[in-house]
Amino acid sequence: WSRGLGDVYKRQIYTAGRLLAQRLLEQSGTTEDTLLRGIADGNGNASFYLRPTTCNELISVISNLKKNYGGSDDGISSNVYRIGNELLAEPIKHIINLSFRTGIFPEHCKGTITVPIHKGGDRRVVSNYRPIAILNILSKIIEAVVKRRLIAYLNKHDILSSNQYGFR
Repeated sequence: WSRGLGDVYKRQIYTAGRLLAQRLLEQSGTTEDTLLRGIADGNGNASFYLRPTTCNELISVISNLKKNYGGSDDGISSNVYRIGNELLAEPIKHIINLSFRTGIFPEHCKGTITVPIHKGGDRRVVSNYRPIAILNILSKIIEAVVKRRLIAYLNKHDILSSNQYGFR
């Protein structure tokens, strides 16, 4: 039952995100292409680049993983990565840099387990739940590396509003 409910929430979140993006474009009176062109300066100097990671960066990222995070269906917890971070940094570096070079996200990292979390109220009402996607640890490591580059890019090009506080 919960896996079926999880699928309902995946569809709900996807639809809500798509509709929100469409509404924002309509309200701004622009198109997605115009927004993307506005970021670059014409010489490509503002293009986003995923520079390769290093073992030192990965050791730092892995050390900052939440303790006892269980991961998804692969069953490997964050503790395994934290304990073996120096041994695992080199093969993880290879996987991430290969992904950055090819633009292909590792198939193993695409799986999630979506778990509905009850917010309160009637447990039979779908809108009284919020979905949580449980990712495997390697996916979370890749996400952290990409986030570092994305935040640096957004700050360098002053893209986010100074009023943006959440999700930074």
